[in-house]
Formats: sequence, structure tokens, C-alpha cells
Amino acid sequence: MKVNLILSSIIMLVLPTACSEEVATPYIEKHVWSPYMRRSDDNFIIFDFKVLDDGQLYATGMIDTQFVFSKRIHNSWIVLAQVEENGIADFTIFNDTIYYSTNTAIKRARGTFVEVIVKSDGGSVAVFENKLFMSANNLKFRGSNYTLMSYDSAGTLTPIDNGVQGGALTKLGNKLFFSGVPAKVYENGSYTVSDYPGGGYLSIDNNGVIYNWISYDGNHASITRFVNGAYENVGNKITTRTIFDKLVVNGSLIVISGVDADTFASRSYFLSKKNVWTEIPTVDDFFDIITFEHNIFIATDKGEMLRLAATRE
Repeated sequence: MKVNLILSSIIMLVLPTACSEEVATPYIEKHVWSPYMRRSDDNFIIFDFKVLDDGQLYATGMIDTQFVFSKRIHNSWIVLAQVEENGIADFTIFNDTIYYSTNTAIKRARGTFVEVIVKSDGGSVAVFENKLFMSANNLKFRGSNYTLMSYDSAGTLTPIDNGVQGGALTKLGNKLFFSGVPAKVYENGSYTVSDYPGGGYLSIDNNGVIYNWISYDGNHASITRFVNGAYENVGNKITTRTIFDKLVVNGSLIVISGVDADTFASRSYFLSKKNVWTEIPTVDDFFDIITFEHNIFIATDKGEMLRLAATRE
């Protein structure tokens, strides 16, 4: 009787373990672009996203043949201003007015009224310390060219720097990062030159870590980050002909995107937990990518917003 009880106990201990081994399936990390927001009734095609100081999502794009600036309210896009332009490089809102850059000037728009602030050749705009900051290769002011200027509520233009090259402006808490050449950090009314040497700039995260991409022989690429004055690799070297131009971070998830050098089709990759860049299946071409409300979104050429979703095989 005692032997039978011992045998029964052994069987009870072994059987669940054996069953769990039979049903276990390996987890394959995967992400896909899933539908989130369908094309609006006015056929708004989004070109660029931006999250502004109020924490809301804004976008610029086209309705028919006209460029518009819109704000996302209750899952709908509300037009704030509309302009006649061939292209828009960047935009922001300062004193309830849209400020934006084109390949000829920094301008402002309210409704359909447009005014030139300063002539330039594209560039970036950002609001910081109650001023509008502007960066471009050639901001033209009183017969000279500058790469960084500010504009205050009284309409005063102030040259800040005439460096080698303009760059993207990114606000990081109480600092403003300028990715031009040379790169700079603006804080408390003055700037310091960053030790970041520039080249292949993709993005800077909230901790001040700068991400770059490097192309090898046109068929391979690497993503690096610049930390404490030195570069370090992020993930593996990727076999691809993608020209990368965007990187976004959502928690521990990093996503890069760009266009194929041969077909100009959109490509996107995520960095897996195994530190390997893995391509995200992409059906539609897309114009921009952004992190918003703890999600990553893209704007497709069909006027839809897609959200990155984790799945498994």
C-alpha cells in the first residue's frame, strides 16, 4: 500500500512537467503596422507629425492641392491654417500662430494669411524660453548669413551663430539641442559647443543620447549612439540599401525608418530584445513616424495612421 502511494506521487509530479514541455512553443518577437485611424473625409494626406508643448499631436500635409496645418482633436483632424507652398520642412506654434520653414524662408501663417519672417533655405523651428528659435544653412539678416537665430514676441530677430551648417532643433527639458555643425546646447540665454562631431544624425532621446546611422558600401548600415564623447554600436550591422532618416524611441523599443535606395519604398526596422534589427513588414509607403501617447505611429501615403503592434508567430 505504501509503495502504491509513493508511485502515485511520482506520477503526479512527472506528468504536468511532461505535458508542459509538449505544448510549449518558442516565442518569436515580431511587430506589425496595424490600422489605427482611417483616411479623413477631406482626404488629408499627412506629411509630417509633431507633438508640441501642449502634449497634443499636430500634422502638416495636403488636402487636394493645398498645404494645411492640423491638430488632432477627438480622433479627427481640425485645420488650423492653409498655405500655398511647394513644400514644408518643419513647423511649430508660437503665440497661437503657425511658424514654418520652406526652401526659401521662415514664415508664419494664421488662417490663410502668410508673412515672411526671414529668408532662408529650409531649416528647423522650435519654441524655447518664450522665443522662436530658427536654424538653417543660410538665415539671411542684414546682409549676413546665420545658422541659428531667435525671434521674440516683440518681433525682434537676434542672430546667435553663423556656424558651418544648420541642423534640427530639439527641446530637452530646460535645454535646446542644435544638431548642426558644430552642434550646440542652448541653455539659460547662452550656448555651449557640444562634443558631438555631427554626420548621419537621426535623433536625440530625452536623456541626451544622440543616434546616428552609417552606410557601408551602399549595401550595409549600422546604427550608433554618441554617449559620453564616444560612439557605440546599437544592434547588429544591417544588410540593406535603406537610406535611414528617422529614429523613434518608445520605452525600451527603438524603431528606425527610411527609403530603399533603388525602389524608394518605405522600410522600417525594430531592435529586438536579442539586440538584432528586424524588418517590420511594410505594405504602404509612409511619410513620417512619431512616438505619441506611448505608441509609435506612421502616416501612410493613403492618408491613414498605422500603429505599431507587437505580435507573435
